[in-house]
Amino acid sequence: MDVVGDVRLPPRPQVPTRPVQLPPRPPRLLGRDEMVAELRARLAGGRSQPCVVAVHGLGGVGKTSLALEYAHRHLHDYQLVWQLPAADPAVLSAAFARLAALLGLRDTVDAADPVDQVHAALAARTEPWLLIFDNAPEADALRPFLPPAGPGHVLITSRSGSWPREQGLELPVLEPEPAVALVLARSGQDDAAAASAVVAELGALPLALEQAAAFMSETGLALGEYLDLLHDQRAGLLAQGQAWGYEERITTTWQLAFRNLAGTSRQAIALLRVLACYSHEAIPYHLLLSPLEGRTARELFAEDVQRQRAYGRLPGSRVRLVREFRPWMSAVAVLQELPRDPLAINTAVGALRGHSLIGQPVEGTVPVHRLVQAVTLDQLAPHEQQRWRDAAAVLLESVLPDDPTRVAAWPRYALLLPHILAALTPISPGMDKTAQYLGASGDYRTARSLFREICEALTAKLGPSTRPR
Repeated sequence: MDVVGDVRLPPRPQVPTRPVQLPPRPPRLLGRDEMVAELRARLAGGRSQPCVVAVHGLGGVGKTSLALEYAHRHLHDYQLVWQLPAADPAVLSAAFARLAALLGLRDTVDAADPVDQVHAALAARTEPWLLIFDNAPEADALRPFLPPAGPGHVLITSRSGSWPREQGLELPVLEPEPAVALVLARSGQDDAAAASAVVAELGALPLALEQAAAFMSETGLALGEYLDLLHDQRAGLLAQGQAWGYEERITTTWQLAFRNLAGTSRQAIALLRVLACYSHEAIPYHLLLSPLEGRTARELFAEDVQRQRAYGRLPGSRVRLVREFRPWMSAVAVLQELPRDPLAINTAVGALRGHSLIGQPVEGTVPVHRLVQAVTLDQLAPHEQQRWRDAAAVLLESVLPDDPTRVAAWPRYALLLPHILAALTPISPGMDKTAQYLGASGDYRTARSLFREICEALTAKLGPSTRPR
């Protein structure tokens, strides 16, 4: 019984509570129904309690939106639903203290650890509960905060790909159809062809699509006009538009990862920069870096000069030769920054994978999202970008088989074709070899087109009277 002055008040009845802390439900989440169902199946079918699932993937792919959609859809399946900010341990600990106070576990002056208090309360509960740890840095940093017992589910969102296989669930970018639907719905426009082109340019990344649609909605820009701007002013445009539910923009969403890697793994940053110069499709990084293990950067550069001269791509004058290759000589320093042996290469790949800046490596190949490539290069001055492109070209030339007409060489050319077209200039020996490969393997139309492009480029460079050998 409570006493106020001389008045005795009857005890206050306990009001039943159902603790819930969630941001608002995302607007219609397109293209994620299967992933929400997969989350439910993984959590509900877990063999141990609490069941843990870590949704991980590229920054901006929609991990938090997926977790929120799941929580709102299944809100009535849990007696407690609580989202905790997990990026910083101090902030996360304070969030546990707040939850402990709400559950009546903690006084104002309480020396007990709030994490232990909440863990004990969750272990004693008989009804299901759900904790969401949002934006966790990595498994090791989060482990002390994970509840060890109780009839509940733990849902984690993280950019780190370093989660136990049985817990991790990688979230991919959107499929083309729902991605186009998202752009049309958010922009209020109906040009499906232009929306499809925007989706292709932005790699179907939800944050980029939401940001683009928000910018178009704010400015009244048509989809076709936005696409033109994207081609001409990509870096500036990616800094515009505020997507609903996202605090960051494309230009800033990976900045923390870049800074961390620059301070802890310079070889990983170097590897990412050279990967950014190739196609976004699966890049055979082990093959491309293999020449560095047996040769120095200067030896690779000298071999490239010999290839250029053998194909008649260089002027005969020594003065003009030096002038021609002065930009390429800076690529020597760039090549020296790259990991050289298999252990160093795998360590660098692991560091990039730990920040979800690359996709899942498979048999020595790895995909890199086109926007990660774009933002990686956009951080560099134009002359620095060219240094990395030159280095990427040297590596690519060095692994192309000498005789492209041999059937045994065709699988390697097929593997490297998208990267050849992305990284080599029309006057490079590798492009000439590729045209020969296409003709020898039966793709006459593409071979003819490529030979015509090579001829026009050489004519513009060497003059109409010069015949390459």
